[in-house]
Amino acid sequence: LCRSAYVHIVLTYNASATYNVGKVLFPYFTYATSTYLELGQGSELDQSMVANGTYLQDSDLYEGGVKINALDGKVFTSAAMFRQKRTAVNKESGDIDYFRTKGLEVESRVAVHRKLSFTGAYTWQKPEQLNVPFLLGIPPSLLGLSPQDGYAGRFIGLASIFNVAAPVRVPGQPANVGSVFGTYSFRNDAGVTLGTTAVSAVNAGYVSAVRLPGYMVWRGSLYLQKSTGWGMNIAVNNLFNKEYYQSQFLFWDVFIKPSELRTVNVTFNYGF
Repeated sequence: LCRSAYVHIVLTYNASATYNVGKVLFPYFTYATSTYLELGQGSELDQSMVANGTYLQDSDLYEGGVKINALDGKVFTSAAMFRQKRTAVNKESGDIDYFRTKGLEVESRVAVHRKLSFTGAYTWQKPEQLNVPFLLGIPPSLLGLSPQDGYAGRFIGLASIFNVAAPVRVPGQPANVGSVFGTYSFRNDAGVTLGTTAVSAVNAGYVSAVRLPGYMVWRGSLYLQKSTGWGMNIAVNNLFNKEYYQSQFLFWDVFIKPSELRTVNVTFNYGF
């Protein structure tokens, strides 16, 4: 073991400004920047990146929006637009990938009654890769080969061979995600929550025509917490056993993940 001669001092900071309009409306703006260690998939630090000084990378975030707190706190709503730049090391290509994401986030919480409340959220995003992507899983068909000719394997290479130019939309990350949940309290110690999450259709890869359809998944839970110290929670995921598919963020076009079918989790707790 030897001691490294590389020493870097960097600053990470953020600044935010908020204006109070009648104690109800709160417009704000935030800027944040950070410098971080660029680690690989196994949280390792590449010696060559330390030698050439690229092991430290920068990320910045601009966010502006408004928050509304009305009706004595019974209604809370926030909406914000953001833009973020970040990087990720690509061990296969030996390069650093650069990303930019723009988006809109909206959240709302409404207390309709002392026993009934609703929460809702919506996100629109446009994630882009600012350099030509390196493909880990090129289907043989895109190269004019049959699976037999490709020995049932996969190919790798830059997406530029398919005339893909940067910036390019990052696959597997849906543009629209929304959710609505409601909670009803029967008593002070028992209640039920029911809601759904909707996800828009998305391309599975950078170059192929594989498109994963949008889907809607329902979830519910029932809780009971007694003053004697014990409690129980029953949570059901994918209540209607919906079949859907997601990108698995590694080989893009080659692999996708099937949905998790209906699952039930029962939790008991006791405090003393």
